[in-house]
Formats: sequence, C-alpha cells, structure tokens
Amino acid sequence: MTDGANDGTTDPARALLRLTVATLWYRAEKTLRGAPADFAAFRVGPTSRTPGEILAHLGDLIDWAIAMAHASVGSRARKTNRSNAGWRT
Repeated sequence: MTDGANDGTTDPARALLRLTVATLWYRAEKTLRGAPADFAAFRVGPTSRTPGEILAHLGDLIDWAIAMAHASVGSRARKTNRSNAGWRT
C-alpha cells in the first residue's frame, strides 16, 4: 500500500483517518467559535457534565485512538486523564 505522498494515490484507511480528523476539527471549531469565556464551566444540572469536561473527555478519546494506532505498530496503548483546565487559550 502507498500513503499517497509521491504517486497521487491514497490508501483507503489513510483517507478515512484524514476525513475523520477533518470532521472532528470542523465540528469542534464550529461549536466553539464565539463561545463566551465562562462556557467551559456551564452546568445544565447538578449531575450533568460541563462543556469543559466533555471536551476533555473527547481529548482523552482522541489520545486513546492515537495510542491504539501506535499499538498496532508495536507501541503500548496508554490511558489518559486530561483535565479541562486551560482547554481554551
């Protein structure tokens, strides 16, 4: 298989990964554009997650997916636990 770097073709798995990452970026950017400064701490109810906690969880999922991709080529997957502190710069 080829990665498409030199011959203009693309590996279907790589194309799917690129599409997935582009979709995640687009959705996140569109959702967060113009969000107020206190957006991360907003809580709908006492047991609901804040937007900051949800974003931290999504970051953990992406870290896990990257670790799993590396594990398929010999690295070990690792569990992450990102905090929502500083999610917005």
